[in-house]
Amino acid sequence: MAGRGRETVKKICGSAALAIAALALSGSGPTTAQTTTGSLSIDHPGARFYQYAPAIVVEDGFENLFTCENVVSGVIRDNIVHRRYIPRRFVPGGYVNGRFVAGHYAEGREAHADIALRPSDDPQRFDSVHVCDPEIVAGKFLYRGSSYHYALLYSANNKPSAFGNQIGIAFANSLDGPWQRAAEPLLAFDFGGAERASWGVGQPAAVNTDRGDGFLLFYTQGGHGRTQTLMSHVHVHSIADLSDPPFIVDAPLSVSESGLQQVDGWTRDYLSNAAFAYWPASNAFLIVRPQRPLPAGQPTFLETQQEIDMVGGVDLLAGKGIWRRLMVIGPSLTGAPRNHNAGIEKDVWGAISDPRTLAAFVTTSDACADPLLCFPQQLWSYRVHRYNIPVAAAP
Repeated sequence: MAGRGRETVKKICGSAALAIAALALSGSGPTTAQTTTGSLSIDHPGARFYQYAPAIVVEDGFENLFTCENVVSGVIRDNIVHRRYIPRRFVPGGYVNGRFVAGHYAEGREAHADIALRPSDDPQRFDSVHVCDPEIVAGKFLYRGSSYHYALLYSANNKPSAFGNQIGIAFANSLDGPWQRAAEPLLAFDFGGAERASWGVGQPAAVNTDRGDGFLLFYTQGGHGRTQTLMSHVHVHSIADLSDPPFIVDAPLSVSESGLQQVDGWTRDYLSNAAFAYWPASNAFLIVRPQRPLPAGQPTFLETQQEIDMVGGVDLLAGKGIWRRLMVIGPSLTGAPRNHNAGIEKDVWGAISDPRTLAAFVTTSDACADPLLCFPQQLWSYRVHRYNIPVAAAP
């Protein structure tokens, strides 16, 4: 599957990778006839679905949740699914049909669900097997002569494994799509002929502070002996002439890992698979990211907790800065033994208005009592949940 960091690549090389290959190739993949129609429910009794890697943007009062999911029961093939929710809201008291109804909160509900992006039908493309790790950012994008308001960034590969990832981009003028995928990767990776052994680039995050034709891209790079998070400025302004470069991606800069610690509070941690958000009022960036070490029990490649951290914007953009921990999301909060692949709710530009209460979306999943029965059964427990996090340490 498309979205993982350093330890996962190491751990998944054995029988799990073989199982992924067998299951992913067990059918022809999701087609219109095979894909669930109507409600995209993943909780039917006996069904085998997973859901993880959330991207959450709010627009016009609606929460838009983009997740990585399989859409055919039991078939491990990543698609990007979009769900729009009417959030929980207060309804003032008043008369209804001649009877007074006291003020109350109306629960949120799902208003829309569809498959935003599937793997490409072209087997020669870089995104023909898995598309995952969605990220949404708005802007004034001109791609090959056509104007778009939204970009959907994603990890992708063309192999039934966790390796060989590149970053793709698709465009639309509505969050409901249709999404027009670019003909080429937004960001490729020089595998040096080792596509089957190198993770590549993926897990994109983005913010667009000036609301123009570009954005700041954050992403994980795994290969050449190291896993790290990099950032690059991207500009999307190309005319229809195919000789014109479709994107301009500036040279990457490493994102600081200073201040990031493991659970013990003193061992240095590294940064990967992080969701980024921008806080304009304080010119600061917040992340939710996996905190190590990885657990000793199965599955050993999924973290037990996530951490919310903050750093000044000027320092981060200079490749410096010291991250400050604000909050930890772990089993004591979620009740789940594994907590991984998280996201932060923000607007379509990548910003949040107030970090004192964050809406964090975390993928929770089960542990395995029997390692021999861990995969793929444990995969079907992946579910995304929302947690409203009071961040008392924010300035």
